[in-house]
Amino acid sequence: MLAYFPRPYPGEILYSVLARLWMHIGQPKPRAFMELVLGSKNGRATVDFPGHLDLLVQHVPFDALQADRVIDELTLFPYYTAFEPPAMRAALRRGMKTGRLNTTRARSGLQAYAVGRTGELRYCPVCSAQMYEAHGEMYWRREHQIPGVLVCPVHHQSLCTCVIARSPGSYLPASSVTCPDDAPAIVPPSHWDVLPHLERLALLSRHVLETPPSARTLKGWQAHYVQLLRSTELSRSKWMTDQQLLNAQLCHFYGRTLELLPNVIEGETLRGNWLTNLVRNDRRGMHPLYHLLLQDFLDQRDQHHSPFGAGPWRCGNGACTVAERFPIKALTWHRLRDGTRVAVFTCRCGYRTTRSLNEETGVAGKTTFLMYQSPIVEELEPPLSI
Repeated sequence: MLAYFPRPYPGEILYSVLARLWMHIGQPKPRAFMELVLGSKNGRATVDFPGHLDLLVQHVPFDALQADRVIDELTLFPYYTAFEPPAMRAALRRGMKTGRLNTTRARSGLQAYAVGRTGELRYCPVCSAQMYEAHGEMYWRREHQIPGVLVCPVHHQSLCTCVIARSPGSYLPASSVTCPDDAPAIVPPSHWDVLPHLERLALLSRHVLETPPSARTLKGWQAHYVQLLRSTELSRSKWMTDQQLLNAQLCHFYGRTLELLPNVIEGETLRGNWLTNLVRNDRRGMHPLYHLLLQDFLDQRDQHHSPFGAGPWRCGNGACTVAERFPIKALTWHRLRDGTRVAVFTCRCGYRTTRSLNEETGVAGKTTFLMYQSPIVEELEPPLSI
C-alpha cells in the first residue's frame, strides 16, 4: 500500500493525479511506478478510460478513493456513456474496475467512433497560471480532455496542446515546460467568428460530464430527436425527417466550426452519415459530440427562429442549374415605400424571389417571383451611375 497519495484538485482528471504522484515521489522508472500503484508492471497511462481501478484503490492509503467515485468524478466515463443504454453503462463501469475493457468498448462502439478518444493533452494558459498561484503546481483538467472541447468553458479562450508528446507507458505532469504560455492556440485567430459555437459546445460538454442525462436506449434517443423535429419544417411527416434539409441547415448553422472539430465533416459532407444515423438508426451508438451538435442546433434554432425557416433555402427556379438542393445561403432585407418589410432570396442561377413579413403578427407572405438575371449578364453589365 502507498504511504502517500495526493488529494485531487477541483476538476482534475485521474491521469493528472497519478502524474503528480509520480513527480512527488521522485519520478521512479515507469514500470516500477505502475507496479507501485497497480501491483503490475504492465499498466498503461490512460487519460479517458483507465482500467484496473479496483487494484488502484487497494493500493491507496486510508480509503482515500473508491472505484465508483473515481469513475464518476476523475475520468471521462460520464461524458462517453452519457448517451449509452443502461446495460452498456453498467458494463463499461465494470470493465473500468476490473481492467477488462477492450471487448466492452468494441461492443459499445467507442473504438469505432470517427471522432476518436482523447489523444494529446490540452490546457488553458489562464487556468494553468491560476493553478500555480493557488496550489504551487499545475494539473490537467478533466473537461479540457474531451474531444469536442476546444475552448476553455471557464475563460472562453482557445485551449493549447501540450508541447511534449504523451506516452502510454508513463505519466506526463502538467508544468511550465509542458504547458508554456506562448503555445499556439488550437483555434486559429482567423476563426474568431466560430468561438460562440465552440463556447456553447464546451459548456454543454462540461454539463454532460458533471450531470449526465438519464440513461435511455438507443431507440429512445432516436425517438426523442424525431419528436423534437416533428414540429419543424424539417419534418416531412409524423415519423419522417427531411434529411437533406436537416443536413444542409446544420452545416449552414455551424459553418467553419465543423472544420475544427475532430472527424465531423469531410469536405462538404458530414462524415459517416452521423446525423442520419442519429435520427433514423436506433441500433448503433453514436459519439456524444454528435448528440451535442444536434441538440445545440435545435436549441439555438428555437431561440432564433426565422419567419421563413432556418436557411439554407430551395430555389424556386424549376430549371435551376446549381447542383445543391438548397443553394440559397442568405437573404437580404428591404423596406418598401409603404413600410412593408420584404426579404429577397437570390440563387446563384440568377433567380430571385421575395417574401413579405407582417411585423405585427410575424406572419410571412407567399413567395413572389422578382426577376431572373443570368450571373454572366450581371457581370457584364456596367454599374449604375448615380
